[in-house]
Amino acid sequence: MKIGYQDFLKRIQGKKISRVYLFSGEEEFLKREALDKLIRLLVPMTCRSFDLDILHASRSSATEIINRASTFPTASQKRLVIVYDADKLTPPDKKLLLTHLKGIPDSSCLVLVTAKLDKRRSFYLDLEKAATVVDFPELYENQIPLWISNRVKNYGKDIRAEAIAVLQNWAGKSLPDLANEIEKLALFTGDRKTITPDDVAKVVGYTGSENIFKLLNSVGQKDTKKALEVLNNLFSWGEPPGTMIFWLTEHLIRLLKVKEFDQKKSDVSLPSYLKVHTYFLKDYKEQSRNFTLDQLENGLLFIHQADADLKRSFLPPDLVLELLVYNLCHL
Repeated sequence: MKIGYQDFLKRIQGKKISRVYLFSGEEEFLKREALDKLIRLLVPMTCRSFDLDILHASRSSATEIINRASTFPTASQKRLVIVYDADKLTPPDKKLLLTHLKGIPDSSCLVLVTAKLDKRRSFYLDLEKAATVVDFPELYENQIPLWISNRVKNYGKDIRAEAIAVLQNWAGKSLPDLANEIEKLALFTGDRKTITPDDVAKVVGYTGSENIFKLLNSVGQKDTKKALEVLNNLFSWGEPPGTMIFWLTEHLIRLLKVKEFDQKKSDVSLPSYLKVHTYFLKDYKEQSRNFTLDQLENGLLFIHQADADLKRSFLPPDLVLELLVYNLCHL
């Protein structure tokens, strides 16, 4: 049987625990979270020395895995055996393990964990028949809003679409970072059921990511003093110069696209063309009026030169970025 992460959560909340799981995929945060939930559910803290086994396939044989999984729990609901890097089992061990999976008792739960497993190989195909396969693929950017919404619901709250857009724009696509910010938002909003963009601004307002966007907006508004102040803060917090170069490039390209949009005959909307939420359109439109097309194109040349200077010159990175920000604000 093959299920997704949300289905897995629903099943274990309903006490439907499989004897054998395969956790496969590259989204490590959700995988770790799923393992943590299983551990908390099945093995009390005081019993983990006896009823929880954590093995690594590169250092464990199929015989050891089977023996551990076949041992009855001492005092827990189930014995839990977690095997990392299951794909690294030798071919004979894979074959031996598959032949014994049906014999694992209901009093045990065996979890085979792997980042990537070839779905065309017989080991995966046979596991799919004998185990509950939970996929943990890395989320695409357009899947993150739904993930944020579902995560917020776990706290008994809702979040407005505009607030999701602000949170994603500021915190990026890192699930650990987003999960941390959502937890802070849940605590900040207290008894209120709905999280607003204003809540996000107040809670996430002191992070490095947010200040990246303060830098972009300051440059877009040609506010030299503010832009240099934010840039200095970013350097103090250890923000990599390459990250700032990347976001400044993205920002100027979007401002360029806004100015070009009216000249193009396109069936898509401006938000789709820019690949941004409508919540941010006002800022992009206002900032684009501060530049001509030639100025924005020159700005991209300034960024390209600054990137080259960071890689090849002996100038300090903070000086390179200060000169760049000054030049962009004076286009």
